[in-house]
Formats: sequence, C-alpha cells, structure tokens
Amino acid sequence: MNSEQDVLERLVSVLGTELNLQKITCPNNASDRYKYLACFVTDLEARELITNLTPKLIEFAYITGDWREDYSVWGAFFRMRNDAGILFGINYVPIEPNPELRNYPLLKGNKAMVDVTVAKDE
Repeated sequence: MNSEQDVLERLVSVLGTELNLQKITCPNNASDRYKYLACFVTDLEARELITNLTPKLIEFAYITGDWREDYSVWGAFFRMRNDAGILFGINYVPIEPNPELRNYPLLKGNKAMVDVTVAKDE
C-alpha cells in the first residue's frame, strides 16, 4: 500500500467487506475537498464501530490521534506503518444531530455516516 489509492481501497475493504458497512456517494460538501475519500452508512453506535474497527486498522497503521468526540462527531487519525508517508482519518458522524445530513437521501434511515479521507504527508 504505497499510494493514497491503495490505502483507500484497503479501507473500503475493511469497512465495507469486513465490517459490512454500506458504501454510498459522499455528500457534495465532503467530496469537494478531498480526492481520496469514501463514505458509508451504518446503524452501529460509535463505540461499537470503534471497538470493531480499531484492531483491524492497527494491523497496518499507527494511530496518531486517538478516537475523540467533538460535537457528537467521533474521529481518529492514522499513519501507515510502511513509512510511505500516507495518513488517513476516519469520522463517525451521527445523522440526527446534523441538520445538513438529515435531508441527504442516501443517509435516511441510518444512524450515522462514516467517512474516510486519505492523503500524502506534505
């Protein structure tokens, strides 16, 4: 996993295949800012997702900013173990407390959106 695309594909596999989250088209405001981005919906609570996801991620990445909550959004940051200078972040965004997400059709009927962004260290 030496490119941002490789890392994104691995994360999509972990979240989509291993954890069974449904991949969706990201809301426009997210995809305007990041080239390597994926979004998912889930009915898992934040703690359940974090508990199941973190062990899978630390197999190939170091956690550089541990999971923390800010205004109902949980997020963490990681750096690839292979020293390729690739970083990624994962956010768990509850839909109900976020008015801009409540009206997004692909999110309706779900508890949260999970987004992943990947970038090269500058």
